[in-house]
Amino acid sequence: MLTTGQRIRKLRKNSGYTQERLAEALDVALMTVVRWEHDTRLPYADNLLKLSTLFGVSAEYILKGDSNLDER
Repeated sequence: MLTTGQRIRKLRKNSGYTQERLAEALDVALMTVVRWEHDTRLPYADNLLKLSTLFGVSAEYILKGDSNLDER
């Protein structure tokens, strides 16, 4: 199963976003996205909701995953 950071990275790449573009879309620093993807920080609730809306997945999926979705 993927980690939270791996899921964020996979969702970002599958949606065609660069780290820079995702940071701009969420109005966060580039290093914030980098830290999420390296699992050194988790997104705050407001950013978690933005991520889930942007990528069309639940906040729960981003945090906890789903083996059926992770394999896609």
